Amino acid sequence: MTDEELFHQCFGHLSADIKVQDEFPRPKLAHYCSIATLESILRGRQLWLSNPLYMNDLEEVRFGINTGMRLALANESLRDALASKERVTAFTGALELRYADFANEHAFNLYVACFSEIDDDDEDGRLSMWRAYGANGDGAALVLDVNPVSNPETEFNGLAIGRVHYGTRAQREDWLNQKVEEVANFVRQNDIPDAQLPLVAAALFERIKLMAIFSKHCGFEEEREWRLVYLHEHDQKKLYERHLGYHLTPRGIEPKLKLPIDGEVAWHQQPVDMKALVYRILLGPSVSNPLAKRAIERMLNVLGLGELQQKLSASSIPLRPIGSGV
Repeated sequence: MTDEELFHQCFGHLSADIKVQDEFPRPKLAHYCSIATLESILRGRQLWLSNPLYMNDLEEVRFGINTGMRLALANESLRDALASKERVTAFTGALELRYADFANEHAFNLYVACFSEIDDDDEDGRLSMWRAYGANGDGAALVLDVNPVSNPETEFNGLAIGRVHYGTRAQREDWLNQKVEEVANFVRQNDIPDAQLPLVAAALFERIKLMAIFSKHCGFEEEREWRLVYLHEHDQKKLYERHLGYHLTPRGIEPKLKLPIDGEVAWHQQPVDMKALVYRILLGPSVSNPLAKRAIERMLNVLGLGELQQKLSASSIPLRPIGSGV
């Protein structure tokens, strides 16, 4: 078996629980944000992906990867399957090397954009999302139909769109431990030469990493989150490197992936039409008044996006702004 065949066989074994086909067609995905962020997205025709090192999700990703490593390095079943001290040392050394490579090289170029699944006929959004991410109701939700640009053929060419899975810390630890056990079974069932053990370690680390990125504590389950993720190590053709950039914030300079959502993008290998990508622009409940709606309509005209006016609507949730009194 060639190195490539072994890696893909092992990774496929570990990924049998990922039912990618079940996630097509994609649901509508809402990006809750401030009006200023909405204007920035539309003006620049770009969606900015952020590095988890600068996001609240850092602890979730760190928990997943560090827990997976801890479980893999301590698993007795895996040690027994490797059968000798030398093979255990070779495997764990390769796994630790992958971890170090990710931490030192690829973690800096891991970028994420967060969305919330929204029903096609939902014209209000969810109150918890408005309060947490939509400027406490003063913002907007940019609702996208990603199906024209996301299909099984476009997955893992550098970008991946996936549903976040929720669980308690104990449940997520069980998920990770199960993957380590599956690697132990894979090693037992296959005559893997010493020289190819690093490939099995690489497949395990890749699966741990994806579980860390696409899982979250069950306390966030009502968000129904999906993530658009850029994985630099999967961008073999360097399709997106030219979109890597930065942004100056009050906290300092931060790295960004400034992904175009109009014209030549590369994630679909065909020009993307932003007007088709945008399914709805939903104004938050605190700015759902005729004056604000007309102002947004003017903004769309100024930005050369007048066609999107027909996709503009306002949430009817009766949310009063903070400080409005009784």
